[in-house]
Amino acid sequence: MHLGTTRTKRFAQHVKCCEWYYDEIENITNDAFLKDEEKITALDDLENKILTLAAPFLAVATTIKTNKEQLTK
Repeated sequence: MHLGTTRTKRFAQHVKCCEWYYDEIENITNDAFLKDEEKITALDDLENKILTLAAPFLAVATTIKTNKEQLTK
């Protein structure tokens, strides 16, 4: 991982956000009042939110990978 990037305030905010999602996963999984079907629905919703947030980064990463492959040919 790029050392300069990991030292930025923005990166720290992203880490804090991810920690919140891990906590939320634990809360949903350990909630004694939710049925398994409700837990699965809540986890699906959380997963969809994460994938929506990650989509732009995944698109850029794919483009970088494609360009690197083209340069190595």
